[in-house]
Amino acid sequence: LRDDEIFIDVGAYDGDSIRAFINRKESEFRQLIALEPDPQSYIKLKNYLANISPDILAKITTYNLAVGEVRQWNKFMSTGAVTSDINDAGLVEVECIPLDEILNGVTPTYIKMDIEGAELSALAGARQIIRKASAIWSICLYHKQEHVWKVPLFMASVSDSYKYFLRRYAEDCWESVCYAVPKNRIAGGI
Repeated sequence: LRDDEIFIDVGAYDGDSIRAFINRKESEFRQLIALEPDPQSYIKLKNYLANISPDILAKITTYNLAVGEVRQWNKFMSTGAVTSDINDAGLVEVECIPLDEILNGVTPTYIKMDIEGAELSALAGARQIIRKASAIWSICLYHKQEHVWKVPLFMASVSDSYKYFLRRYAEDCWESVCYAVPKNRIAGGI
């Protein structure tokens, strides 16, 4: 991670990934944007952020939004847990906006995406960002089996500027993540 990182946390939950990022980088980053659609988890995120130092907090922007291919309102299963998702059985409606629109004017350098199976729709709404090839993408694949091949294939169909890496963080392919790394950010020129 660089000291000028612009970190985008898509599916910020209660701030768990932000916590890990700040533990590693402290205040040595340029900007952090967190997106969390679940109203219950968003409150947990805001409560966590209320207790961090003001110099770090000044670099953080949060949005209570979902991301997808098009701007629309979606039914959402709000549980306040990691299993919250866009779901027709949901009792809450959340606003969904394409990432290209949310980040208009921002050049992200690292994007983490863990959004309970909505990753392909979110990537479809991020074509401009993918084409810029300025960001490392960390995309969870384990919510839907076909995402193991569909996510890298979709990104490759939008831009040929990435190298792809898969990493499993738990047993039986759970917590599998695709890393799409711009070729110019690969250490040692792999």
